This record gives sequence, structure tokens and C-alpha cells, in this order.
Amino acid sequence: MLLDQEDNEYSASLSRFETMMKSDKVFFFDSEEFEEIIYHYIDMGKMQLAKKAIQIALNQHPTSPDLKLIQAEILIHDDKFELADKILNDLKRIDPNNDEVYIQKSNIFSKQGQHHLAIEELKIALEITEEKADIYHIIGMEYMFLDELESAKEYFILCLEDDIDDHSALYNVVYCFEFLDQFDACINYLDGFIDRNPYSEVAWHQKGRMAKYVKKYDLALSCFDYAALIDENFLGAVLEKAKTLQKLKRFEEAIEVYKSTFHSGEPEAYTYLRIGKCYKKLKNDKQTLKYFYKAAAEDPLLDKTWRALANYFFDKKDFQKSLNYIEKAIHIERHQAKNWEIFLENQLVLDSFPDIIYALNGLLNCEGLEVEDYLTYVDVLIENEKTALAATALECGINKFENHLQLNYRLVGLYIIQNKTKLAKDLLKLSMDLFPINIDLLYEIFPQLIGMKRAENIINPYKI
Repeated sequence: MLLDQEDNEYSASLSRFETMMKSDKVFFFDSEEFEEIIYHYIDMGKMQLAKKAIQIALNQHPTSPDLKLIQAEILIHDDKFELADKILNDLKRIDPNNDEVYIQKSNIFSKQGQHHLAIEELKIALEITEEKADIYHIIGMEYMFLDELESAKEYFILCLEDDIDDHSALYNVVYCFEFLDQFDACINYLDGFIDRNPYSEVAWHQKGRMAKYVKKYDLALSCFDYAALIDENFLGAVLEKAKTLQKLKRFEEAIEVYKSTFHSGEPEAYTYLRIGKCYKKLKNDKQTLKYFYKAAAEDPLLDKTWRALANYFFDKKDFQKSLNYIEKAIHIERHQAKNWEIFLENQLVLDSFPDIIYALNGLLNCEGLEVEDYLTYVDVLIENEKTALAATALECGINKFENHLQLNYRLVGLYIIQNKTKLAKDLLKLSMDLFPINIDLLYEIFPQLIGMKRAENIINPYKI
């Protein structure tokens, strides 16, 4: 009943304020009413109204520390750090034990990228606050900004000791363990957490994820079962269970678990796709295509589906159909290396010089492409004696990977084979200056150079 009364009073205050804004009248509000009104506008994203409200509020209550704090918060939001800092310093002199002042000062440092200074302010706030959990959490986030994951983990753990229901902190703790490759330690931590909070579906779910990563699949399955038992609508736990069954090659069971999620609502394309992949492993072509096409119909912009269809038809040696589907995937996601790899594999079979070069260039433009992956395709060209293609591919690759040893020496060998003597000599000299190696590596990569006079003339001066 008291809550209803407070809500009614809050609504009445907001209504009176908005009436005042539409008229020439001036109404009086106490400082707490203004705080509620201002935070209402901030929460609604109506910052101009919030600024207007704080201006009127400070006219009526010019010495209110709480309103000045809100003013500083709004100034920080607008990146007006000097003005905000001046207000906060004044407040610190008036009330040095106000933890919110130090939190807002830390916010200024954080927004300026000075995370260590932000942490110093937060540690002062910790000493004077009674509500430590939130500050532990913020310190953890600051350490994450600094990529100091060990320290971040420590503070998220402290946060959870104070507030066991902070799911965000729990996810962050697990992220830190995971990033630091401390999977078994993470499982041990979650065991202790679950002892204190056995009905935390998030903890069971995360423990299952970690167990799956270290290939403790039976443990993972039981964890996902517990998570789903605690919260029958926890779709993530059910999907993780199905994915674990796939890892164990228990495809029929995985399919049933995936299908069990359908009662929760409309199936997602991702689920259809996973079911299709299970049927593919079971060599059930009809069901494989049925679910791949369902996935494509559900979400035509999911490039993984078109890639799965391209892979399916590539395996069936229907290269034109495979090409059609992978082109759809590339149109959706041009920076996914896996899409270009399938496109390239099709073009290698179809033996189209311009399209192979186009595919290699597409591959080179992908983020996160490793040179070893690129070399795999270059070596396929070399093994199939596609000398001109391989040389062009290496020239493109050297621009991307900046004179990588394995690329350079392969290109030297190809230049020798192509009788491009000057190019071979110049690149070999540059390569030996950058990466002095046993020159016999060239003969290992290109055994056809053994006994070739022009090869010996170029290579022998570098023999030890």
C-alpha cells in the first residue's frame, strides 16, 4: 500500500512539473521530487528535459549536494569534464565521505582513458561506502578496459561475495577465467559458487560451458540438465546440451534435444541449421536439405546456412550449385574467410584463372586470416604446377603479410622456374637479409630446381 502511495506521489510530481513546463507558472518541488523527475528523464533518454529540470532544481535548491551530483553526472555525459570536476571537488570539500563523488570522479578518468586513476578514486570510495558490491563491479570493469584480467577477476569475485545474484559479475568472472585459459580453475570456482547458490541456473550453465571446453562432456551434459531443470525456459542451456551431444557424435539425441526447443516459440534459423548438420553426419540427404532450406527461409541473411549448403553440394561434386550458394554467403558477409575458402575450392576445381585470383584476393581481405591458411591454397597451386597462378597469389600475399618468410621463398622458387632471373635474385637477396635461413629450404619446396643451372647460379652464392 505504501509503494502504491509513493508511485502516486511520484506520478503527481511528474505531472505537476510537465504542467509547469507548458505554462508560465512556477511550482515548488522539494529536492527529492526533482531527483526523481530528473532521473525519469535520464532513464527515458530525454536529456534535454533532464537538463532543463536540473537547471530549475538548482534555482530552487542551489546548495543541494544531491542535485549538484546529478548536475555533474549530466556534465560528464556531455563530456564537459572540467566543469563536472570543479563541482565534484567542491562537493568533496563539503562532504569528503560521500562515496558518489569519488565514483563520478572515476567516471571522468575512465571516459578520458585514464583507467588507473579511475581505479584509485574507486578504491577511496570503497573505504567509505557501505554498498561495496557495485564499486567492486566497476573496478573490475576498469581492469578489463586495461586488459588486466587477473585483477578484474579478483574484483568480480569480491562483487559476487557481496552480491551473489549479480549475474553480470558472474558472466564477467567466467569471461576472465576463459580469457586466461584457466578452465579447470573456473570449474573449481563455480563449484564453490554453486555450493553457496545451488539454484543459480547461470552458474550451472557456465560450468557446463567450461566443462565442454576441456572435453569433460558427461559433466557438461549434467550441468546443462541442472540449468534447464532450474529454469525450464533457459533455452541457452538446452542448446548447449544439444551441441555437446553433437561433439559426442550422438546425433540422433542431439536432433531430439534441438527439436525440444520448438515448443518455446518459433524455431530460429540457427536451430534448423544445427539439425541439418546432424542429419548430414547421419548421411540423411533428404532431411539435411529439408532443414538447411528451413534455416534459409527463416533467416535469409544468415551466411552460415548458405555456406552449409555450398559445402553440401561441393561434397556431392555439384560445383555449380555449390558456387551459387557460396556467392550468396559472400554477398551477405564478405569478410568471412570460410566463405572465400569454399568459393576458392570451387574455382580450383573449375580451373578458372581470373576467378581463382579473385577468390584469393577476397580471402586476403578477411580479418583474422592466418598466413598458414593462405599458404595451404598457394601450395595446392604449386603442387598442381599452376606456376603463374601461384606466383600471382604469392605477390598478393606478400603485400598483405609484409614479406613473410614462407611466402618470400616460395615466390623466389617460382620466379626461378619462370626464368624471371632478376626478380628471383632481388627477392632472394631481400629475403636473406630479412630472414637468413638454410638456403636448401628452396630445394625442399621445389625439388625440380635440383640440378637446374640457373637455379644453382642464383642460390649457390648464399650457401654456407
